[in-house]
Amino acid sequence: SKPQVLPSLVQSAPSSPAGPVAKMTLSSKEVAWVEVRDASGQKLLSRQLAAGERIDLQGRPPLNVVAGNAPSVSIQFNGRPVDLAAIIRQNVARIELK
Repeated sequence: SKPQVLPSLVQSAPSSPAGPVAKMTLSSKEVAWVEVRDASGQKLLSRQLAAGERIDLQGRPPLNVVAGNAPSVSIQFNGRPVDLAAIIRQNVARIELK
């Protein structure tokens, strides 16, 4: 009989095609701290951004974002700019992007 290795590999592959994938670009004018989690709560990013750094991410929405020094952070979600100004509290922005 054929070994059953392949089906189990396919089932456990994390990048299963179930559901849409959102694309996100983060950039910062100054040093900032950013954490991004996908729909399952998995951390896609959790670190400091350098001034002028730009990062492209993909994940299953909704994406939960927490940004420190948020006034310097810019986010694009699926190609559209996200306005953080209205949600910044004490220099921190928390937003769920769907």
